[in-house]
Amino acid sequence: MELITIILSGVLSALSNGGWVTDTIAKNALSSNVESVETLKVRVDSCPNYQLIKGKLDKLRIASRGLVLQQDLRIDVLELETDAIAVDLEALNHSSLEDLRNSLQQPLQAATRIVITEADLTAALQSETVLQKLQETLNKLVAERAGNSARTYELSAPQIDLLPGNRIKLELELRRSRSNQNRVRALAISLELGFKVISGSQIQLVNPQGTVNGRQMSERLLRGFAQGISDRLKLTSLESLGILARLLQLEITEDKIELVSFTRIETKSVSTN
Repeated sequence: MELITIILSGVLSALSNGGWVTDTIAKNALSSNVESVETLKVRVDSCPNYQLIKGKLDKLRIASRGLVLQQDLRIDVLELETDAIAVDLEALNHSSLEDLRNSLQQPLQAATRIVITEADLTAALQSETVLQKLQETLNKLVAERAGNSARTYELSAPQIDLLPGNRIKLELELRRSRSNQNRVRALAISLELGFKVISGSQIQLVNPQGTVNGRQMSERLLRGFAQGISDRLKLTSLESLGILARLLQLEITEDKIELVSFTRIETKSVSTN
């Protein structure tokens, strides 16, 4: 959702320049809101053209390759197409969801296609930001399942392998945080998980398999882990923020993940709940 907000806010803010908005201006506005992009095409459809200075357009289409939102987070392909858009230009000043919703004069609907390669996913997984988030998620799961918030773990050396049939294999080392690290033995963990989309509103982890130091993990532990992650992948949790999001396609092959989604962002005065 942050991705869509950055893109739409960056392009729409070009409307506030007070002149005629061309595809080139919109492209430059988007480029300035990301770290880098290899190729980028932006098309703004508006008839008649003068409605642009009122914050209205018929359709916005974006196609990009090699889009880098922040360091170590690269998206190989991103394509986005919206329905008609109407915004209050004076209210659109920042790249945030709240600001975008404040500026909307009608709900905004968009379809998005994203492709992430295995190489880019591995680089992101090994970045400090993502690794920290994974570690926080793991420790929350441990606290919930074990009932012990004092027990924390540190992750290191994560590796990911994409597999046919919507499955991934994740390998990492896990250490329990203790004052005397010399007494702590690293645990080599290997997990293989399947992904299934439920009614477009949830990604569910299925058929989990795993080993610790070469020994099979218990089915009960694996089911608990898979359920804990699945509970955090419910798109319905966004509805309290005024966002209706549905995943239309999830396909994992040997070298990439492809996602196709639909998003509806309500005006600030409306919630989907």
